[in-house]
Amino acid sequence: MSTGRPVVLRDAEPCVDAIIERVGRELVVGAPLGLGKATHILNALYHRAVADPSLTLRIVTGLSLSRP
Repeated sequence: MSTGRPVVLRDAEPCVDAIIERVGRELVVGAPLGLGKATHILNALYHRAVADPSLTLRIVTGLSLSRP
């Protein structure tokens, strides 16, 4: 899928497929605090990981962009 050009996907499921294809089956997602998360993508990743035990998913949220 990596063509060097942006890919526009309108649904969460094809986006999850593209993420797995690009980064592999061990997923770590960082979601900064207060920036408007793409919750539909996070939800789709979560549901896929629940349905597919070969995936590992770690979601780190509440991150700050400022140094503590």
